[in-house]
This record gives sequence, structure tokens and C-alpha cells, in this order.
Amino acid sequence: MEDKKDLVTGIGFFSLGMFLLIQSLLLENYKGVVAGTDPGIKFLPIIISILLILDSILLITTNIIKARTKKIEKNNNSISILEIIDRNKKLFLTVAILIVFPFILKPAGFLISVSVFTFLLLRILSNSRWYKSVITSLLITLLCYAVFGYLFKIPLP
Repeated sequence: MEDKKDLVTGIGFFSLGMFLLIQSLLLENYKGVVAGTDPGIKFLPIIISILLILDSILLITTNIIKARTKKIEKNNNSISILEIIDRNKKLFLTVAILIVFPFILKPAGFLISVSVFTFLLLRILSNSRWYKSVITSLLITLLCYAVFGYLFKIPLP
């Protein structure tokens, strides 16, 4: 069952990536941008859509390879009710954090909100120790701040 979900997800994201790539190619640059000297507004959407397409192709091919190399055992009793509740709790908490994050970003500032955001997601999704989550979230925050603040010179809230 899980393999079919991965295959459907891969096909869905491949379709989404193709749609985004086509839409990105249809974008027009702002007037005043000299052709050939600036990648323009198309650059990032094209790169992201290509990465999405490549990732979905990887997901589809690994799924097909898995299906061909082993037989899938169907055992409906292998998942306990506690595991289902735990998965749903993780999903609910992740969605709640993703909904709350944009509202906290401006009042709390970039450094605090992204650090807390990544820490909570690491604790929920990876079940890693708290000190590893703290260190990883701080490194991710500093990396994002360095890339966007210094490299791209984009002011962060």
C-alpha cells in the first residue's frame, strides 16, 4: 500500500513540476532588465520546478525498482492503533506549526522564529535528542541568515 502511495505521489509531483516549469517559462522579465545580463524573475521558479521534476522521477524509479526486486507482503495487522495515533499527532503538530509560523515571523523576528520552528520540527519528526535539535536548528538558522542576509543581500524580518 505504501509503495502505491509513493508512486501516486511521484506522478503527482512530476505533473506539478511540469506545470510549474511551463508557467515559469511563460513569465516575462520586468522592463528595464537587459536581456542576457540578468537571470530575471524566471530563474528561481525554473530551478525549483526542475528540482521537483528530478525528485519525483527519483521517487518513481526507486518505487518501480523496489516493486520489481521484492514481493510486497500485505499484512493489515502490522500497524497498531498506537502507531496510527502517533502518526496523526505528528502530522497535526506539523501542520499547526506551519500555520502559526508566518504569523510569528514578523513580531518575533527571523532568528528567533526560524530557530524555534526548526527545533520543533526536528523534535516532532526526527525524535532526536534535544541538544542535537538545538544545535541543528541554530546552524540552519545561521546558514539561512548568512545566505539571504549576506550573500543575496535580502533584508530579513
